[in-house]
Amino acid sequence: MRAARLSAKRLGRPFRRRAALLPLVFAVALAAPPGAQAQPRVPPLALVGHLLPESPDPVRVVVIDPGHGGFDPGSPGADGVLEKDVALAVGLAVARALEGVPDLEVHLTRDRDVGIPVWDRGDMATRLKGERPGILLSIHANALDDPNTR
Repeated sequence: MRAARLSAKRLGRPFRRRAALLPLVFAVALAAPPGAQAQPRVPPLALVGHLLPESPDPVRVVVIDPGHGGFDPGSPGADGVLEKDVALAVGLAVARALEGVPDLEVHLTRDRDVGIPVWDRGDMATRLKGERPGILLSIHANALDDPNTR
């Protein structure tokens, strides 16, 4: 997996502060059932293990799809940050968190700012997964017009 480099300067200070928390927020959202208290450290497989179906095949596949990209910027935030950049940063962080987990094969539909038509993303995930159990995690972010909203 080739990691894309996003310039922290380009994304701006408010995004850098929030982006540092994104992997933690993602881990808590996936690992904790509603009403449960988050644990301080979640093993990477726990992030997705309960989402994957039982199978005799020991390898599980996770396809991470950072939304938008290239020609499709997604929603622009009030501070000019584009959804495609946020989705890519989150997708790369999730892929890094899952890297090296035994019996887990991690793929990204994009690892840099390229445009992939939405109809090709599902096909790509299906090809990567094949007959093995797996999930497609499509990452998107909403935007607000008010820069003072927190």
